[in-house]
Amino acid sequence: MSKDNLPIPNSLSLTSRTFSPKSPPPSSFSPSDWMVYFNSKFVILAATLFPGVGCYACIAYTYLFQFDKVVNFASDHCNGTMSYIPPVSYSIGVWKPQKFFWLSVLMLHVPPRIIYVELCNKFFLRGPNSSNPDNYYFHILLSIHRFLMHLEIWALVGVSIFDIEFNFLIHAIFFGFWLASFNFNMLFSVILQYQSGINETDSKYYTLFKIKRLMFIVGCPISLTASASYVYYLKSCKDLAYVTFSITEYTTVGMNSLFHLVSYIDADKMSLDIAVVPSVPGKIKSKMCAV
Repeated sequence: MSKDNLPIPNSLSLTSRTFSPKSPPPSSFSPSDWMVYFNSKFVILAATLFPGVGCYACIAYTYLFQFDKVVNFASDHCNGTMSYIPPVSYSIGVWKPQKFFWLSVLMLHVPPRIIYVELCNKFFLRGPNSSNPDNYYFHILLSIHRFLMHLEIWALVGVSIFDIEFNFLIHAIFFGFWLASFNFNMLFSVILQYQSGINETDSKYYTLFKIKRLMFIVGCPISLTASASYVYYLKSCKDLAYVTFSITEYTTVGMNSLFHLVSYIDADKMSLDIAVVPSVPGKIKSKMCAV
């Protein structure tokens, strides 16, 4: 009898059964059980209105209940320039209880703002030109825009945590990042909406595009005036330059909220579903026992 025809002993048969692959148990995973559905309208409102409303609420509280601080306010530079329009940084970052209220608003604002970034990306990707392989620069701009949207979030966090009393230079750097990222985000949002081709699918989107374009044309010079007037104030110590900075800063806060709020026009067609998927064991490799 040849070796090929030898019977396999029971011990080897047991060993073979031990090493034989076993199919994994059927998974009981159901996508609906692990899905979290976000209301896009609430996300957009929380991501866009919270900082604007919270900031203006702090300013209103200052003028209504702490007017003595406004009357006696003096700048920390240029031998204490007097002004009845103190910068936003004092109302949200120095004076209490406004500071604690603002930090609470910021805590509620950041999570939906992160989700809002993904909603914006989803909006641009709905355009017919976004899937065009020759439109590679569109996806490059989209990636840069996504990065700057996140930078705008964390720059605002930095401005709020590192206030003027903590360190003026660090506070000013974060404010510069926030201001620059906001202006570039307005610009990229207008360009991406135009290049995506979504304006051609519905007249509503073209109206949205015109609103964004107008807000960029108006908002960009105002926000740049805020930074330029403050730099000029530090060099010249002119009272008018300091007042100009405060007024344009107040206006920029509102422009920031309004520009992002226009996405609410398309809220009915935007949604974000997050699934927590349990880990699925991989395939068990077949093991063979050589005789």
